[in-house]
Amino acid sequence: MKRNLLVENMIRFNTKNLSEQQLDAFKMNDDEYFLDRPEFDEMTVNYEDLARDLKMAMNKSDGRIAVKVAETLLNYLTTGVYEKLEAVKQDTKYDTPYLRRHIQGEIDKIQTVNQDVIEDAIKVLKVSPKNMTAMQTIYDIIIDLFRYVD
Repeated sequence: MKRNLLVENMIRFNTKNLSEQQLDAFKMNDDEYFLDRPEFDEMTVNYEDLARDLKMAMNKSDGRIAVKVAETLLNYLTTGVYEKLEAVKQDTKYDTPYLRRHIQGEIDKIQTVNQDVIEDAIKVLKVSPKNMTAMQTIYDIIIDLFRYVD
């Protein structure tokens, strides 16, 4: 299901009074994973959300969500970021030279990530779902990427 960016921005900037039901749809519980929410869209991966979910999974020893985070990250690193770059190139309403440079910088940083490490961590987590070393490895990669784009 696609995220409704218009509604999210309306909430963020208080541009329209939304009903309580609409507001509740965007409130997250402290124990809720972002990846399990209906508005999650793999094409708009946010490192901060992945890090939050993985940290929560580490605290709960939840290997299922750790694998899901790692697979989402790997998918984004291999295809998602390039699709984002193509979308920016085709959209004339944005400051495309700036966005292209920003996304190209993110791609350059991504290319320094050893994707085999992520794949190995996924394999370990599928066999041993509570393996904290594998979770921490993925978490460190996410934080490194987040610090770069932030």
